Parts: sequence; C-alpha cells; structure tokens
Amino acid sequence: MGSDRHEGKDFRRARLYDLDLRFKQFAGANLEFVDFTGCDLRATNFGGANLRGAFLTGAQLDHANLDDANLDDAYLVATNFGDASVAKATFERVVGDQATTWPPGYHPPRSGQNL
Repeated sequence: MGSDRHEGKDFRRARLYDLDLRFKQFAGANLEFVDFTGCDLRATNFGGANLRGAFLTGAQLDHANLDDANLDDAYLVATNFGDASVAKATFERVVGDQATTWPPGYHPPRSGQNL
C-alpha cells in the first residue's frame, strides 16, 4: 500500500486481504465493504472511518483506534479486537461468532448479531 497515510481516501470495495497494515492511518477513510480478511491491523488508526459492511474475518486489531468508526453490517467472524479502542463506534447488524474477541469491558452488540 506504499504510504502509511490514507486519511479520508476512498477504498470502497477494495480487496486488501492477508496484508500487514500495522500502524497505517485510515482515519475518516471510506472503507465500505473492504475485504480485510486475515489482515494484521494492529495499531492502525480507523478513527471516524466508514467500515460499513467490511470483512474483518480473522483480522488482528490489538491497539487499533476504532473510535467513532461505522462498523454497521460488518463481518467480524474470528476477529481479534484485543484492546482496540471502540469508543462511540457503531456495530449494528454485524455478523460475528464465538471466536470473535472483543476489547476488555466491551459487551458485543446483540441486535441482529449472529452469535
């Protein structure tokens, strides 16, 4: 992906699976329906990003910033949030499973979730 800074860019429907994207800056980016399956997203900044419908299956999100991010309709199967920051993030109609690891103290959404 070259540069580490992608704030506000449009990556809608991109296939970025199995990539090492640690420490990248996606704050405010349009990541609608992006495929992050199996990606290493540790310490990545998604603050205010649109991740609606994104595929985060098997992704690693330790130390990631998801504050104010839109994760509605996202696929979170076997996703490891670790200690990611999810303040004010939205999680409506997400699909997850028992292997999804949420940040400590965070209760996973139940509305429409496939657990």
